[in-house]
Amino acid sequence: MNISFYTGVSGLSSYQEGMNMIANNVANVNTVGYKPVQASFKDLLYTNMDINGDKKLPVGHGIRLAGANLSFK
Repeated sequence: MNISFYTGVSGLSSYQEGMNMIANNVANVNTVGYKPVQASFKDLLYTNMDINGDKKLPVGHGIRLAGANLSFK
């Protein structure tokens, strides 16, 4: 049960960091020479969960912020 909470927390904290990047882009939209930053996300570890003894389903453990990429457009 606690694993599902940790999975949710990892997703929420990663998306909060992405929203912070978007807010920074909006705040600096009129700054001369500012290059916007774009967030990219990556899946975390997967484990196999047993269902009815035979079948195994992959269960993810959330996401993380993989990087911040500058947009040179």
